[in-house]
Amino acid sequence: MDLYDRENDLKQKFNEIWNKLLRSESDYYSVMTDIDFIEMKKAVKNINDIFTCKTTLKFLDWTNNHLFLSPDIYMKTKRMVLSQKSGANGYDLKIDDNINIIAEIKCNIVDPQIGRFKREQRAQIEKDIDRLLNGKLKVKIDVTDYFKFLVFYDFGEETKQAFRNLYRVKEFSDKYSGKLTEFTDQVISKEIVHVVFIK
Repeated sequence: MDLYDRENDLKQKFNEIWNKLLRSESDYYSVMTDIDFIEMKKAVKNINDIFTCKTTLKFLDWTNNHLFLSPDIYMKTKRMVLSQKSGANGYDLKIDDNINIIAEIKCNIVDPQIGRFKREQRAQIEKDIDRLLNGKLKVKIDVTDYFKFLVFYDFGEETKQAFRNLYRVKEFSDKYSGKLTEFTDQVISKEIVHVVFIK
């Protein structure tokens, strides 16, 4: 029986990804230096920020299509999203118009083998829900005046299923019962958080 070789396993996984992305067959792992890996790690760190920015802009378009923003507010909000630095205080999206909106964006990848969010992902989701419902210390707004959205990038059915599986966790279900709902085209409420899946 062959012994497990950790580096060979990592090498194979690394090359599979890069061969797919670059549409070529090559052993990229073997030509990478430690400095190359460090530079790649820096670049990969930005990927979540890229996803968050793109998903925020998609949700802005979704909001415009469903809730009919004025053209001036749409353009002003888009400029605000594009000028906001990663990790800045505040909500991922905030709209002040005839309809006030705050939103937090989630780009969590779900492991299809377990079909649910990891513990740290769930903790961050709960933190964002709490901020939508109760406000943020460094953001001086009255959240009761805003419609609230928790927006997931839709990686596929596993994203929706992972969200629905949160209700199987008793603490989560007890804490957010009646405070969280998947968005429908029915009347929305400022008292609850509406969940939207964006692709």
